[in-house]
Amino acid sequence: MNKIVVIDADKCIDYGLYTEICPNNLLYIHNGICKVSDEKMCDKSKGCEKVCPTGAIKIN
Repeated sequence: MNKIVVIDADKCIDYGLYTEICPNNLLYIHNGICKVSDEKMCDKSKGCEKVCPTGAIKIN
């Protein structure tokens, strides 16, 4: 199965804005890394991908 939300933990810098921009509140920070609670609910608007300063989030 292809993932919808791909988060590169090596690039993640605990930047909290994408947790606020997600319209479905799917993103959260755990141990300094962005996580997704239910990627099937992603609206694929790519707002989080656009604001991530390190490119750690990709929406497929």
